Amino acid sequence: MSKILVIEDDSSVRMGIVDLLIEEGFEVYYAENGIQGISQAKTLFPDLIISDILMPDINGYTVFDELQKEIVTCGIPFIFLSARAGTSDIRYGMNLGVDDYLTKPYKADDLISAVRSRLSKRKYIDKKFESIHANIAKSVPHELRTPLVAIVGLSQLILDYDDQLEKKERLEMVEKINKAGTNLNNIIEKFILFTELVLIKNDKKYLRDYSLLDIIPVKEEISLYLQQNITENKRENDFDIQLEEANLSILTGHLKLIIEETIDNACKFSQYGSKILVKSFIENGKYVLEIKDHGIGMTAEQIKQIGILQQFDRQKYFQGGLGMGLVLVQEIISLYDGELKITSEKNEFTTIRIIFNVAK
Repeated sequence: MSKILVIEDDSSVRMGIVDLLIEEGFEVYYAENGIQGISQAKTLFPDLIISDILMPDINGYTVFDELQKEIVTCGIPFIFLSARAGTSDIRYGMNLGVDDYLTKPYKADDLISAVRSRLSKRKYIDKKFESIHANIAKSVPHELRTPLVAIVGLSQLILDYDDQLEKKERLEMVEKINKAGTNLNNIIEKFILFTELVLIKNDKKYLRDYSLLDIIPVKEEISLYLQQNITENKRENDFDIQLEEANLSILTGHLKLIIEETIDNACKFSQYGSKILVKSFIENGKYVLEIKDHGIGMTAEQIKQIGILQQFDRQKYFQGGLGMGLVLVQEIISLYDGELKITSEKNEFTTIRIIFNVAK
């Protein structure tokens, strides 16, 4: 049973909402003012909050703002109820990050519809996080253990048999230890970045700051990151690069990660000697970056299932790390209101399209 908190100073309005929600089968709690509302929210952790805006002690905007500061309450869906129906009032509430805004006098059907819609969205998000949690619990220990085994095992061999090892053997072991340490560091950095991106997406105020980023011409940046990655993968003769200039509002570090992850995947899942096309162009006022390889491809079901820590055909095509590459790319793109589109045919090709708004 979903738990709903109603914050309303008018007793008749408050009890009308409470009775309506109880009739619909919800577990309902109420507060008579903003201060009580904040206290109850931090105690009850409701699935949804319905709050009036104009209240005598602190208003609904302040209630929302205070709850956004707490990790445990910042993700609770929030519906404002107010007699103020002006466009500026609604826009102000939406800019804060409120999920919905209903004006008084409200229709019972509209309120119930809004409540069910927000609770449905909350359940979907909770299900996603449960999936993430399950995959992390299942995958992280193994993925962290693999490079650690190499680091500990090889270093112990050097310690135990140092006087018996030739210089060449010792250097080979050190190189393997270094590679395992680098892999471990990459796993940890990706996991930290994913966590940061999730927190940013839940902090609506911080998220809006991405619209204020400096504008950069991206052709040169993309070319630089491409060349670095192509060289690392030793695929210098396999790439066809056709880039068009455009101005984007994006952090260079995020752009670099997008290039690294998509190019790494294209190289990892295609044979040496097969062509990989990288091109960018303006289409319908959007900037499109397209990467196409002719490798193992994916089925439609695999594309749908792309998610945190998922790796397809792992036994046949082993991937190091947590399999977070495309998920990180997807999370970054969403920060900038962009799109990630994947088309693929098994054992034929995979095309990744990254679409951004062109900066004005």
